[in-house]
Parts: sequence; structure tokens; C-alpha cells
Amino acid sequence: MASTDLWLVETAPAGQPGGEPAGRHHPHRRVDWARTAPGRLTMILLVIVALGGATGLAQFLAWSQRSALVHGMATGSSPLGLSALDIYRSLSDADATVASDFLIGGTGDPELRRRYLYDVVKAAEAINVAAGAVDGGSAAAQELATLNIHLPMYTGLVESARAISRQGHSLGAAYLRESSALMRNTLLPAAQRLYDTDKGGLASAQRRASAVPWVVVLMILGTIGALVLASRRLARMTKRRLNGGCWRRRRPRWPASP
Repeated sequence: MASTDLWLVETAPAGQPGGEPAGRHHPHRRVDWARTAPGRLTMILLVIVALGGATGLAQFLAWSQRSALVHGMATGSSPLGLSALDIYRSLSDADATVASDFLIGGTGDPELRRRYLYDVVKAAEAINVAAGAVDGGSAAAQELATLNIHLPMYTGLVESARAISRQGHSLGAAYLRESSALMRNTLLPAAQRLYDTDKGGLASAQRRASAVPWVVVLMILGTIGALVLASRRLARMTKRRLNGGCWRRRRPRWPASP
């Protein structure tokens, strides 16, 4: 028995010499088996496999969440931010163009008129594009609602100012001041807040995408710890740290010198 691994010696099966009598059923056979060396090794192996599977699943879920965040930034945040910039730039240029037209007499310069209409159309298109990239009820949706409501009001004031000025009345300047105040106090701040909202959401998504998945890290450390404990347990049970037989078998044999 000197060369026999005593840790593998089990109770003989039922009906054999040294074992339980044939036909006798022990109610705690499974519990007794779990207390044997092979049973303990099997339980340790099952725990390690379960930890490895749970770690892989957690890592897959973390990767999926990060991919969804990156996809959302690429398909949602960037179009919204670009649309907000287009809205602000187009509205600013439209207001400056109207002011320039009235400074030269308000008779309706065709070139300035085409530029103003182009800016208004471009701003409206950018608002529609931005509306498709936001969710209803969000802060960005509220800012877009403000732009949708007040942009027709602004263009109505500009057209009234233009029509009154063509008739030679000074009341057109009052309509122009009102439209310019609406632009500075409502439309442009709404476009700026829309851009800031997108910028804040993008920064938040970047922080979440670059955050360390601590759950996965802890599960990996737990799996490594379980492997170390299992190795120490196996070393105590087998009284071995390295398998000498396998080492001698894998060691290269050099040809004998002549």
C-alpha cells in the first residue's frame, strides 16, 4: 500500500467483501458519497464550472450593454448634436439677414430674401431630423416643441414687418423688433439648450461605456480564488504538488552520445 493513493480508497460496493450487505439501501448514500474524496473533487469541479459559466455570462452582458451604448451614441447623440448646431446657425443667420434687409430700406432684396428663406427651411429640416433622434417626454423633445411652436410665430412677425414696411408705415420696425426679441429670447436659447442636452447625454454615455465592469472583475477574482483553493485542497488530499510521472514522461530524452 506504500505506492497506493490512500485518498482514493473508498468503501467497497454493496454485495462485495467489506461493503454493505446486498439489497440493503442506505438512505444517506448520496451524502456519504459527497463526503468521499471523489465526491468532494466532483463538487469542487461543479462549483468552479458554475463560477466560470456565470463569469462568462456576466462578461457577455457587460459587452452587450457597452455595445448598445456605443451604438446609441453613434445613431442618436451625434445626429441630435449636429441638428442642434444646424438649427442655431440657420436661425442666427436668418435673423441677421432680415435685419440687413430692413437696414437697406426693407423693399425686399431678392438675394437677401432667398437667403432668409433658405435659412428658415434649413432650420425646419434640422428640427425634423432632431425630432427623429429623441424620445417623447425627454428634455430634448420639450426644446424641439418650443422650436416648432415659435418658429412659425417668428416667420409670421417677419412677414408682417415686411408687408407693413412696403406700405411705408413705421410700424414695421416694431414688428421687426418683436421678431428679433423672439429669436434672441426663445428660439436661440432653445437651440442652445438642445445642444447642451445632447452634449450632457453624450458625456454620460461615454462615462458609462468607459466604466470598469466591477461585477465582472469580482466574478473573475472569485473564480481565480476558487481555483487556488481547489488546487490547495487537491494538494492536501493527494499529498502532491507536481505530478512527477507526467513530468518524467514529457521530459525530452536526448540521444546518448556515441
